[in-house]
Formats: sequence, C-alpha cells, structure tokens
Amino acid sequence: MKFFFYIIITIFFFKVGFSEENNLKYIDLNYIINNSLIGKGIINNLNKKNEKLIEEYKLLEKKLEAQKNEILSQQNILEKKDFDKKVLKHENDLKEYQIKRQNDLNILNNEKKDLTSQLLKLIDKILIDYSKNNNIDLIIKKESLIVSNSKLDITNSILENLNANYKKLNK
Repeated sequence: MKFFFYIIITIFFFKVGFSEENNLKYIDLNYIINNSLIGKGIINNLNKKNEKLIEEYKLLEKKLEAQKNEILSQQNILEKKDFDKKVLKHENDLKEYQIKRQNDLNILNNEKKDLTSQLLKLIDKILIDYSKNNNIDLIIKKESLIVSNSKLDITNSILENLNANYKKLNK
C-alpha cells in the first residue's frame, strides 16, 4: 500500500514539475528564519532573555546552596525541632525555585512559539503574493525534497522581500 502511495506521489510531482503549465519552486524556511532581519532580532531577543534567566537561576542556586550549607553547619548546634523547621523551609524554598524556573521556561517557550508563528504568517503572506506575481503553482519546503535543481530555489528572493518589508515597518 505504501509503495502504491509513493508511486502516485512521484507521478504527481513528476507531472507537476515538468509540465509547462505548472510552475514549481522550493524554499528553505529555516534559512529565512535564521538569516532574516526580523528572524535574527527574534533569536537575539530570546537569547538575551534566556541568558538573563540563566544568570538569575545561578544566583538563586547559590543562595539555596548557601542556605543548605548553613543549615547543615548548625545541625549539631540547633535543637531537632528548630533544625527540622529550617530544613522544611529550605525544601519549600527549593520547590518555589523549581516552580519559578519551570514557569519562566514555559513563558519563554510560549513567547518563542508565538513570535515564530507570527513570523511564519508574515512569510506566508509574502509567499502568497510572490506566487501570484510569478505564476507559481506550488511551493515546497526544502526539507521535503530529496534532489532538486537550484534554479527552483526562491529562498533568497523571499528573504530579500521579507527584509525589505521589515525595513519599511521600522522606518
């Protein structure tokens, strides 16, 4: 069954790719996201936020480690009741840290998803206009290809178009 499916798909793409009335192109979306002005801005912004969070976590971890060491150094001095209170407080502080860290990472991941989604919607609009203006019937992601002629690659054209739109928006 799979073999039959692959044969049908191959025949379809063969006819679409070589028919004079159809125009087929491909695009490398990852390259566009990583190399466009807006994509680089998003990546840099997210990296800065991530680095800031990492520094914040390191400080909190140092405080928690110092708190743990202080409690352990007082183990023989404090009464069992007071020692247990301090251990319980430390455990609660550690749980709060872990929850805060997970929440911060979730927020950063959601922001990355949202910004990437917005960027892909912008790229999609550009691709629609580009395909209309250039009579393109089908645009495929480069990751889906096995072998192709580099003449069919429109990545640089779309990248230039996206950068031009970004510059217009930021003037």
